Amino acid sequence: MPEAPLRDGAPRPPGSFLKAAGSLSSFLSSWRSSGSEPLVRASEAQALQTSSAASEPTVPSKVVGWSQRNSDPAVCRRDEEVTLALIPETRGSATARATRGFQSGQHCFGVKVVMGAESFVGLVSPQWSAAAAAALPLGRALHSWAIASDGSVWVAGRELERLPVAFAEGSCIAFVLTLPAVGLRTATVYIDGQPFEKVFTDLPDTVYPAASNLRLPAQFRLQCDLFLEDLIQSNAVEASPPAE
Repeated sequence: MPEAPLRDGAPRPPGSFLKAAGSLSSFLSSWRSSGSEPLVRASEAQALQTSSAASEPTVPSKVVGWSQRNSDPAVCRRDEEVTLALIPETRGSATARATRGFQSGQHCFGVKVVMGAESFVGLVSPQWSAAAAAALPLGRALHSWAIASDGSVWVAGRELERLPVAFAEGSCIAFVLTLPAVGLRTATVYIDGQPFEKVFTDLPDTVYPAASNLRLPAQFRLQCDLFLEDLIQSNAVEASPPAE
């Protein structure tokens, strides 16, 4: 099977839905000028998003973390730190799924790769399960969508294209979900602040944030209900070396 084409300046076939967006500021400007409501800040998110999110009753709605019940059995988390998934070395892959999914409106979440040489970050539908995935990573299993750390884009076992960027330990992968009627539901992805518009389209009724390792140990931190600029800025500050 030939390698998926790199996303570069070469002409693309008609109908390709992968399109690199411009700068962060230009994307946000065009988004706001189109009449779309801006993403809410964390302090406003709980009241505005309760009706549009599917939640696990055991986790407070204001804290979206990784689910112990719906993740691979190998995935661990600390009770006092539900947003950090700890994955040990595995024979195949183990996937962490969030406690809450998104159904309508616009939402932003980010996954920071705290540790992990080979990672997959993306989404799953309610039909996904760790048992059915059979140790396949996110994007290679059915009912899942993922960006791999080498930049490849996967949907339900098919590699669609390859982005011109990769990510590694310390990277933040942010998703802006736009979820109107079925057939128009999309995800724009930011890899360390670099945007790629509508990487995923035709998303189902509900999608959950998710992340996978591939054999080697990994740690993923989940950040939900944040304003996009705040999410990118907070990770940029955290990743910066301390001033001398």
